[in-house]
Amino acid sequence: MKTNNERNYGIDLLRIFSMVSVVILHNLYQGGILPQLKTNNPNWWQFWLLENLAIVAVNVFAMITGMFP
Repeated sequence: MKTNNERNYGIDLLRIFSMVSVVILHNLYQGGILPQLKTNNPNWWQFWLLENLAIVAVNVFAMITGMFP
């Protein structure tokens, strides 16, 4: 079996983005930003959207790590 030892920089960038998103995820909820916001606050939707995107990034990071160790 022939192995390809070239780096895929797109995958590396996606991994870096996923790591940053995990840090954002921890800061948003466990840092106390989301529990303090009221639903009538205009930033509420923005922070919850960012939270949901960060949750997806955790799954992406797990898939990348499992596929390309």
